[in-house]
Amino acid sequence: MVSWLGAAFHGLETALMRLTKGGDGGLAFVSTGVRQLDTNMHGGYLGGSVIEIFGDAAVGKSTLAYSALRGALAQGHHGVLVDADGCFDERTANQTALNDDRLVVVAPRVAEEAFEISHRLMKTKAVRVLVVDSLAALVPRGEMERQLDGAERGLQLDFFDKEVRSLSKTAVEFGTVVILVNQTRTVISKLGTMVRCSLGESLMKKYAATRIEVCRGFSTPENGDFRLEMKVLQHVKPCGSQEQTAFFVRPRTESTIQDAAIQFLIN
Repeated sequence: MVSWLGAAFHGLETALMRLTKGGDGGLAFVSTGVRQLDTNMHGGYLGGSVIEIFGDAAVGKSTLAYSALRGALAQGHHGVLVDADGCFDERTANQTALNDDRLVVVAPRVAEEAFEISHRLMKTKAVRVLVVDSLAALVPRGEMERQLDGAERGLQLDFFDKEVRSLSKTAVEFGTVVILVNQTRTVISKLGTMVRCSLGESLMKKYAATRIEVCRGFSTPENGDFRLEMKVLQHVKPCGSQEQTAFFVRPRTESTIQDAAIQFLIN
């Protein structure tokens, strides 16, 4: 190391090595579980990033998140599912091909417990993909113990801001892809209009490298399939901030979307 550079980074050699030791210069991506979506996103989810998958209830958000978990397990990595909704059971594991010993399923009681366990598991350096399903189901201990008033609701948002920021830092340090499944809700804006947004949308825009909105499209009457619309609202380079829309057909009884037919439209 050059002497002046060594002096400037004295005590921070580890951080400097992360910047200068690039190997072949390639970025580590994790497959979304959908081949054409990987191609469109130039490799999939970037390792060490936070991903938000959001939308209305029962539109396929968890299915898309499970696809990334399944891909990581198939490559021999470990995965973590923080099941805040309490909907993941043995039947779901078999249906989604996630019945694997390398998958750790966590059922937290409060939000603080979910974030603490997530940090500890990522720091083992063994976890490739961590899914929180869902962010909206995480309830802070204070809210569990008492009814929050207006001022305390502001504190709740501060709590999630701090925890998601900390989670993103840990993800970067250990190269884990953190997928936060979120739900949309209708709220009244400052102008008095009704708007749809995800929980903590402002902080998700700050910390999420990729945000994907999943919407239910129309049904096809001939076979009962339905279309889902995926909008990649923001994504790390090289996709920039262009909105990309994907449609895929999934039978009502199908649990995976790996072989779905996808068409991408760049707006």
